[in-house]
Amino acid sequence: MNGYFVSLIRTWVPIAVGAVLAWVARKYDVVIDEDTAATTVVQATGIVIGIYYAIVRLLEEKVAPGYGWLLGAAKKPVYTPPPGQ
Repeated sequence: MNGYFVSLIRTWVPIAVGAVLAWVARKYDVVIDEDTAATTVVQATGIVIGIYYAIVRLLEEKVAPGYGWLLGAAKKPVYTPPPGQ
C-alpha cells in the first residue's frame, strides 16, 4: 500500500471514531440545547477528532509504533518526491 492510501486511512479512521462517539452520545441521550446544537456538535466533533489523533500519535511515537493501527494502519505513510526533484 503506497503512502497516499496509508495517509487517507490514517485520516478517515479518526473521523469515523468521532462519528461513532457522536452516535453513542445520541444513543445514551446526551442532550444538547437546540439553539446551540449545531455549533456545539461541529466544535465538539473537531475537538474529539483532534484529541484522538494527538493521543494516538503520541502513543505511536513514545510507547510503541504498533499503536498506529488505531488510525487504521500501523504503518506510517512514506512519501517519495516527484520525479525530477
